[in-house]
Amino acid sequence: MTDDTRADDLDHLYLLTVFHYILAVLVALGACFPAVVLAFRLFMNAAGLHGDGTGATEGASADDPALQTFGSFTPALAVVSVALGWPLSICIAFVARGLHNRMRYAYCRTIAAIECLLFPFGTLLGAFSLTVLARDSVRRLFAASSSVEAHAES
Repeated sequence: MTDDTRADDLDHLYLLTVFHYILAVLVALGACFPAVVLAFRLFMNAAGLHGDGTGATEGASADDPALQTFGSFTPALAVVSVALGWPLSICIAFVARGLHNRMRYAYCRTIAAIECLLFPFGTLLGAFSLTVLARDSVRRLFAASSSVEAHAES
């Protein structure tokens, strides 16, 4: 492996590390959005700030089945969003740490593939991560770091 290739790989891994930390923050904040909407909705209902105080808008009654369905769907969406978004954010942050330390190669590739589902930023970052991690020179960097750590532990 030439010094230029190694320097390029290290630069690419550093950039991927930074962007994974940024994506982890964006995913965590995005997961909070439905919870913020729920809190705002509960505040509006408690304060009686819509229409007649029942939470129904003009032209709809509080007994409307569509409003009741949406009313029960909002808390469920908030809970599911936080329950899935925060752990995914933590997993992405662990990938950033793994890329920085050049450890957990298979984990980094797996989460990079899952990131491809997070359109648009996760798709770009996941595709670039998979491209960089597929290089033999990067695989050797991960293997060298893993063998150094295993040797240090014994």
